[in-house]
Amino acid sequence: MKQHTRIMAIIAALAAVQPAQHPLQAAPDPLPVQSKDSEVEHKAKLEAQWKIQISALVYNNKPQFESVITAASKQQPGKVNFALAFVNGIAKKFKLTDKDLRVDNIKFNATFTSAAVTASYKDASAPGGWTKFTAPENWVLEGGEWLRVL
Repeated sequence: MKQHTRIMAIIAALAAVQPAQHPLQAAPDPLPVQSKDSEVEHKAKLEAQWKIQISALVYNNKPQFESVITAASKQQPGKVNFALAFVNGIAKKFKLTDKDLRVDNIKFNATFTSAAVTASYKDASAPGGWTKFTAPENWVLEGGEWLRVL
């Protein structure tokens, strides 16, 4: 009976411990870290990176392009080569320079750690003279720097 009483006392003591304090319970996932920069600062930094990317893509500069993409993206050479070929092909077909491409919109997540960038290129045959790229580009903030996700 004494053994049963001790077990019941241990169970009662464990039940009294708040769930977050229980030593065997996993800690909750930390909240994403909110960047300290303002939206205007983020926009300026991301647009600067975007311009580096566009210059690299238009002029087929793979090392420069790789400087503004995530490490995970660099591990996918097929995607890297496709992105270079795609934009460089459009640039050649329409005789575009890096000045003929623009950012139309940047939509940040609530913590300013990722963004979707919509862009377009000059196209004299399009209404308004610009054609939007079919899908937004995904960008993430890593180590204080905006990098493109392929």
